[in-house]
Amino acid sequence: MNLESLTANDWEEIYYALYGKAVEIEQGKFDDEPGEIYRRGSETAQWAAHLRQIMTKIAARFEAEHS
Repeated sequence: MNLESLTANDWEEIYYALYGKAVEIEQGKFDDEPGEIYRRGSETAQWAAHLRQIMTKIAARFEAEHS
């Protein structure tokens, strides 16, 4: 499967799956130590930020294709 074969619905599903995971991370669900997500530069904070960056790319691509 290549990226071009993904439909708008596929991208939407991926976007919201990432959103759900980012929210769980930001709520501390995956912290190795309590409160880790709130420490600047922590592994979980970087993970959540990375997922948000991917979401931004997906949203931008979707907007470009549907404008």
